[in-house]
Amino acid sequence: MGPATKLGFTIQPSNIAINTNFAPQPKVAIQDAGGNTVTGSSTSVTLSITGGGAGVTCGTNPRSTISGVANFINCKVNSAGTYTLTATASGLPTAISGSFVISGPATKLAFTRNPSSSTGGLAFGSQPVIAVQD
Repeated sequence: MGPATKLGFTIQPSNIAINTNFAPQPKVAIQDAGGNTVTGSSTSVTLSITGGGAGVTCGTNPRSTISGVANFINCKVNSAGTYTLTATASGLPTAISGSFVISGPATKLAFTRNPSSSTGGLAFGSQPVIAVQD
């Protein structure tokens, strides 16, 4: 294992609903040039969000690393949209997560499949499907 040269997301953020904790929570490792975790590092890592006026909140941000890994807790985003997270730590280049989607609150119900015609007292040939949408 070499010296710390970069940050890397070891658990990426996932698609979630607005103001809902990521599942699983993001993890960022202090890594050497080969992508190995530098377990002796205790550098703090900060998460921020990229894109359109949204904010990310976490239980603790910045988060100290333990054995070279920052295990974030209770992270969530307060605005619907498609985003990435940026991880920063002193003296290391930033890392950018994969993109994820934050969906808005449910505001309506909609038929995604309409029922077919039927005779009274008999089941529909094609059953209706209703989805919750934002």
